[in-house]
Amino acid sequence: VQVFSGSIRFRPPLQIETKFYNLRSVVHAAEVSAILDIMQDPAMIYDVQPDTVDQETAHEIFVFNGEKGLNYEESQLLKAREPARQALSKIMNPILDERITPLVRQLYPSVCTSRPGRGCTPCYSLVRKYRPGERRSHAIHRDGQAILTVVVSLSDYGTEYTGGLYISAGEGRLVVPLNRGDAVVHQYDLLHGVDV
Repeated sequence: VQVFSGSIRFRPPLQIETKFYNLRSVVHAAEVSAILDIMQDPAMIYDVQPDTVDQETAHEIFVFNGEKGLNYEESQLLKAREPARQALSKIMNPILDERITPLVRQLYPSVCTSRPGRGCTPCYSLVRKYRPGERRSHAIHRDGQAILTVVVSLSDYGTEYTGGLYISAGEGRLVVPLNRGDAVVHQYDLLHGVDV
C-alpha cells in the first residue's frame, strides 16, 4: 500500500494544521468488485432515515455499528439485511483488521497509543451510496463520533464520478481524487464533505 500524506492549515486566528493520509489501493480490485456486487443487488435495502450531518436521506447501510448495535432497525428490516451484512463483513473485516487498522495505528501513534489499552479499533463500518436522482452530496462537517475516519472509494475518479470527497480550511474546497480501493484517513478535526 502506498501512503501519501497531506495537510491543510486554517487561517489565523485558528492556525490549526490538520493532517490526512491517502492510502493507495488499500482495498484490492477483487474486494471492491465483491462489495459492489452486494451493494448493487436490486434487493439491497438502504437506510432512508435522515443523515445526522445534513438531514438528507442517508442511502447507507451500517455493516457494524459499534456499541450502539443495530437496534435502531425494526426487526423485519434487520432480518432482511442480515445476509448482506454477513457477506459484507466477510469481505470488509479482514481488510479492516489486517490492513487498515494497523496502518491507522502506525500513522496516528499519538492518538492510538496515547493511553494503555487504547489501540484505535473500528467503531463503525458502513457503505454509503451516491447516485443521480438520490444522494449526490454530504454537507461539509467534522466527524464528532470518531477520533479517526477512513473513507474508501468504490469508484474511479474521472471516469465513474467527478468531484467527490473534498477537504476545506473554511474557505474553498480541495477535492481529493480517489480511485477504486483508495482511501483517505483523517482525524475528527478535518473539515470535509462529498459532492459528486
